[in-house]
Amino acid sequence: MGASLNWNIARVLRGQPQSDSGTGVKVGVIDTGIDLYHPDLKVNIEGGVNVIQPSLLPLDDFGHGTHVAGIIGARHNSAGCVGVAPAVSLYAIKVQNRYGEGTLMTLVKGIEWGIVNKMDILNISISLGMSTPPILRKVVQQAIWSGVLVVAAAGNSGRPSGVGNNVQLPARIPGTVAVAAVDCHNRRAPFSSTGPSLAISAPGVNIKSTYPNERYAVLSGTSMAAPHVSGIAAIVKQAYPHATPQQVIQVLCRHAIDLPPRGVDWFTGAGLVQRP
Repeated sequence: MGASLNWNIARVLRGQPQSDSGTGVKVGVIDTGIDLYHPDLKVNIEGGVNVIQPSLLPLDDFGHGTHVAGIIGARHNSAGCVGVAPAVSLYAIKVQNRYGEGTLMTLVKGIEWGIVNKMDILNISISLGMSTPPILRKVVQQAIWSGVLVVAAAGNSGRPSGVGNNVQLPARIPGTVAVAAVDCHNRRAPFSSTGPSLAISAPGVNIKSTYPNERYAVLSGTSMAAPHVSGIAAIVKQAYPHATPQQVIQVLCRHAIDLPPRGVDWFTGAGLVQRP
């Protein structure tokens, strides 16, 4: 029995995944670490760093980062589930502890590590409120200037009515790809943050993915939406290795499926992310 193609992965890939998608593309998962031994992930993990305890491996002792990593790049193997870009090179950048907690400085150090180690994409499924510390803005802009595409979860601070500009950091910072969450009916999730900085949307409700200790879990949040976009971005980067972050964003937005209301909006950005 082969790995299952969950609805969310099929939705953004427009059908069947390709086992070589993401080959040669380096994606840093800035999160709680990754289960380095999970059968669906271990082949793709190429390195990483533990910012919390630098002498230790960046192992996930919370679960969140492993779930995110599986959405991006779970292997197309004989079991489990398949990620968006199953051949991507994953890097575990652990900036949060066993309680899913980190600081502004651990996040900054994680981004700096991603710049120094020449990540193509950084996935940041972390929310830090709406007041931008200059040091965070500076390091995110430095990443973008260095050619790193920064994909960030928009946050779960949205109102069911969709009223308000409540996109969280670092997704609020110009130049990042702020990702909103939609459900299996392509409707904005009631919790998904809204605002003018939204770039694009992806599935983020009832998402099954990898979890520590060879398990799988179903989670919801813009944290789950962002890695779909990172996976599609890896496919774009594989096809166009010299594309700048701005050029990759243009490709992502051009191929997105527009969702109501018509045009780019505060609820789903350019629409549902799709493989070109």
